[in-house]
Amino acid sequence: MIYNCFIAHVAVFLSIAQSAYQLQPAPKVEATIGTSKVFSTAVELPANSTTQFTALGIGATLRYLVFEVHTQVEPVTLSYHSDYPSKVTDSDSGTNCGLVSLLDAFSVEATTFIHNPLNKNVSALLVVLSHGQEDPIPGGCNMEFPVEISPFLRLSVSRADVTVEFQHASKGYPRDGAQPHCDRGLSNFHYQTYVYYLNQRDYTELHYFDGISRMIDAQSIKENAHAVHGHREIPQTRALLLSYPGEGAVFNIIVRYESPDGEVREAAYVPIATYGCTWFAREKGCEQMSGGLGMVFAIVITLVGLIICFRGHRLFTFSMFFFGFLAFALMSFVLLTKYGSFSDTDRDVLTFVGGALGGILWMGFWWFLGVPVISIILSGLVFGFLLASTLLFTPFGDSYFLKSDFIYWMFLICIMLIIVILLLPVTKFLSILSCAVVGGYCSIIALDLYLKTSLSFIILNVLKRSLIEGGYHASNEVPFQANDVILSLTWATLCILGLLLQLRFERDRPPFPQSPYRNWLRERARRAGRRIAATCTCRAPQASPSAPPFRSETDPLLGGSGHTVRQYNTMPEPPPPYFND
Repeated sequence: MIYNCFIAHVAVFLSIAQSAYQLQPAPKVEATIGTSKVFSTAVELPANSTTQFTALGIGATLRYLVFEVHTQVEPVTLSYHSDYPSKVTDSDSGTNCGLVSLLDAFSVEATTFIHNPLNKNVSALLVVLSHGQEDPIPGGCNMEFPVEISPFLRLSVSRADVTVEFQHASKGYPRDGAQPHCDRGLSNFHYQTYVYYLNQRDYTELHYFDGISRMIDAQSIKENAHAVHGHREIPQTRALLLSYPGEGAVFNIIVRYESPDGEVREAAYVPIATYGCTWFAREKGCEQMSGGLGMVFAIVITLVGLIICFRGHRLFTFSMFFFGFLAFALMSFVLLTKYGSFSDTDRDVLTFVGGALGGILWMGFWWFLGVPVISIILSGLVFGFLLASTLLFTPFGDSYFLKSDFIYWMFLICIMLIIVILLLPVTKFLSILSCAVVGGYCSIIALDLYLKTSLSFIILNVLKRSLIEGGYHASNEVPFQANDVILSLTWATLCILGLLLQLRFERDRPPFPQSPYRNWLRERARRAGRRIAATCTCRAPQASPSAPPFRSETDPLLGGSGHTVRQYNTMPEPPPPYFND
């Protein structure tokens, strides 16, 4: 788990250790506030410099300002003082920094300082957000962060989830008033987490700053972002969401204070962004298709998916191996990840081996027993699992009642069983439908990985739910964008075409092929019958030298003379009719 604050401080301190000179003053940046709500500007922070960031012309009705500095890659430090290195109690370091400046009775300006200790220029978006005395103060009741008033967020990212942490807000008060106690009126504060997804595969700085600009103030956040429900019960100051590596996301929290007389005031924290991976290693983290092995796997699964989608029922034995491979590979992956301590490569190899063994086992089950009703159950369960996972991938999956682990897994199991129970009487149709839907989904995997869409997370989100400790609190807000819509329509088209074509081609054929093992037994019996027929004669039996002098066994009874011996056909009877199938 990578903490944004920790990385920022480490990067800054390492830079200082390598630098033998003090930071140089840079041209200051001035923001004329007046009575405006938001001020923002993009600047270039010089290398090894300290930039003074001043707000001027502050209106008398304003109570506090929130200074913000946002960069895409390189961390900087926002401080109340010009001295560097800054105290952790007076500064915030990272790529998304923010500090609150409380205004005195007669203040008309406020100043902060931006330190760039790196040996290169850094592009930054500077923001000043103004608030009146009735607005809640984000992070005003801080209990954990080092700065007394902490309006910023802390973000921790893993390959499975994202945790956004904040501090409680305090009630606003006049410039010359006393600060209210934090242990009073906490029930009047309500917090809502929002997420705004950047365009897929767009890692440009311009687009990044545009996304940050949409998440600065409460009004803009509600117009552009999606509300998510990922707050844990303990502690309530943390929101847990599923991560989507390579998908740029900007998070923020709006605090809403409802006064005793019913008046509602809102304020936004400092937004924070992530790409779901370590940015400075995005070729290995965000760009997951850069390796040849991943591309080969995607191409193979796509080709196999197309075969199953359009010819799966005709190639029934191969489809049994395919569904057995999928089912056992998923189970192997979960067990190896949850209870093993393998490297990623070892785990993937063992998952493939487990899937292959499972596919061979299930194919052998059909090969020897040849009972279609039993063999097709696994195909129906895999199809039901994909259907249930797709429902959970929609906003329905973020329903409150599905936060319960028991209800979540029971819902998944019930959908799988209902599909099998309803469609098992029409076994042939269940086989064709399973091949069309599951094969169509597998056939779009390569495009999904290449285009960086989110359809692969239909299955991955269920796996994450089974692997994340406390994952039932995670919100599965999905970055569904234009490429996702196009790929979803492609999947639907493949399903319909595969279903119709297979129904047409299999219309005048037997519902299921014969079991290969039983076919082998019948062929062996047919060959054995032919050998027996070839060794038989068609002549009447000759009397042996020791036989009595009678032409037939009726001679002693009929007198033996003057009677003609009847000739009988001694050819063996043909084999039973089933040998000719």
